[in-house]
Order: sequence, then C-alpha cells, then structure tokens
Amino acid sequence: MESTSHDAAHDSSMSIEFSALAQEAKRAQATAKQLRGKAWNVLRKVAFDTSGEVKRQMPIDVGRARASWGNWDDRITLGHKRLKSNRIPASTQKQMAAATDKDSIWEESEDDLRVTQGSNLAYIEALNSGHRRQAPSGFLDVIAEKAALTLDAAIAQLAGML
Repeated sequence: MESTSHDAAHDSSMSIEFSALAQEAKRAQATAKQLRGKAWNVLRKVAFDTSGEVKRQMPIDVGRARASWGNWDDRITLGHKRLKSNRIPASTQKQMAAATDKDSIWEESEDDLRVTQGSNLAYIEALNSGHRRQAPSGFLDVIAEKAALTLDAAIAQLAGML
C-alpha cells in the first residue's frame, strides 16, 4: 500500500498494489493447506499412539478387549485360537470365537480433522472401572487426558510456526 501527501493542496492519495495482495493471499492459502496437512498428521500420530497405549494397559483374559480397541488386531486372540481346545475353558473358547473386527471402533475424517477410537464391547466400561486388577480404575480416562495434552502441545507448536 502506498500513501502520499501533498502539503500544498492538502490532499492525500492512497493506492494498493493488488498483484502483491493477490500473491500474499495465495501464499496464505498454501500455508493454511500445509498447516492443515501437518495438523492431520499430528492428530493421526497421537491417535495411533493413544490406541497403542490403551492396548498396552488393557487387562487381558483372552485378549478380546485389547484386540477390539481402535484398529482391530486379531494377533492378540489368534494365539489363543491356535491352542488345543481341550486346554481352554469353554467360556474362553466362546469369547475367542466371538471376537471380530466389528468389536472395534476406528473412524477417521480428514475433512473434520477427527479420529474416533474405542471398542463396542459392553464390558469395556467395567474394565475401566477397575473390574480387573490388571489395570487401575480410570485407566482409559488417564490415557485420554494425556493424549489431549499431547495433542494440545503439538498443535500449539504448529501454531507457533506461523
């Protein structure tokens, strides 16, 4: 933007170099697109890290709850399924046979910058309430809070790059 003043006539003239403004708008759009892409990558990393932490801390009987959290992971229950059936109680065999990828919740929306993870198993809340002694009561809540803090810090760091 230019501004000139003429004392003799007491007038002022202002102008804008539109091409420079258009270039700045184009740069801002490119920066916003890059920032959104970086934010998406950060979100997915935190989501996968969180899912991994839940799987590490999830109490295990046959592994169905652990396998069901976030991305389905049948490697956990597969080892049990290969054991001879006479060594596994009938109730455990029933749980293992029922385990499917429909147990898990993992939804991503890059447009909304959102990742939703969880489990469809009815007893997950009981596990989070300390029903099993393998994990403390509220362990999922603690993991979620740590994930939120990690994500906030990462996004603040991205914002500081502007």
